[in-house]
Amino acid sequence: MQFYDRLKISIIFLLQFIMFIIYLNFFAIEDFSIYLIFMVFIYISILIGGSLYGFVTLTMTTFAVAFWQVYTAWINGSRISFQITLILKQIMGIIFLILFWVMLSEITNITVENRKMKEKLKILERTDEITGVLTKSELIERFKIIFTSMQRRNQSGYFVVLRWAGLNVKSRGKTYYSGSIARIIGQVCLNSIRRQYDLAGSLGNNTLLIVLQNTNLEGAQIVVGRIKENLKKEERINASVLLEELDFQIHPIPTNLDEAVEFINCIAGECGGIENVK
Repeated sequence: MQFYDRLKISIIFLLQFIMFIIYLNFFAIEDFSIYLIFMVFIYISILIGGSLYGFVTLTMTTFAVAFWQVYTAWINGSRISFQITLILKQIMGIIFLILFWVMLSEITNITVENRKMKEKLKILERTDEITGVLTKSELIERFKIIFTSMQRRNQSGYFVVLRWAGLNVKSRGKTYYSGSIARIIGQVCLNSIRRQYDLAGSLGNNTLLIVLQNTNLEGAQIVVGRIKENLKKEERINASVLLEELDFQIHPIPTNLDEAVEFINCIAGECGGIENVK
């Protein structure tokens, strides 16, 4: 909750407290009990349906209070002083209810926004902020699920490793810094794989890893070729310059999960010994 939100809620609460004190100075506490009941109705309505339901309940309670005051005035006569008293009671009570609804609505909206921000943060934590592909930890977690499925179906798969120099690339009169290059490569990789089956993740140190399930060496080579072709279609940078910076490598996924995860960690640590694919 930001300072502005806390200040706004504090002011509303202070105004409610002031209205409550003023009400008690002029009227009996028993007269205020009906508003406490209405506050409960508004609170439940907001919990069930949000601010709109709470506003509907507020409107209904306002009319209920108005009709009740009219009925009270009718059975007790129509003296001016008595009518003024009822009007003041109604105005102060309704203002109190409105302030209560506004405060609860603000708290509800802030809570909803915080929940949405937390959900967005969780999503961001799963993806690399530069390349847009999965983070290493998220890649490994999803790979474990895919590996189990592959083992159950007796399928094979391949790793495709992309490495590039972390240098700036000059192309078409522009300088593409390492972050921009990584973003371009990451998006091209995502557009070159089967997103519903395959994975693409960042291992840091200008290294991406693609997990291809249910495929063979030829299928992995096709994916590499597709990445190169999609890079050539990129209008933002000269593909020939970028391809010179890229090193494609493939390797079959080990049949043991621990070995496969260890292999991913090895790649992240700049481990060699992988067959180069030109």
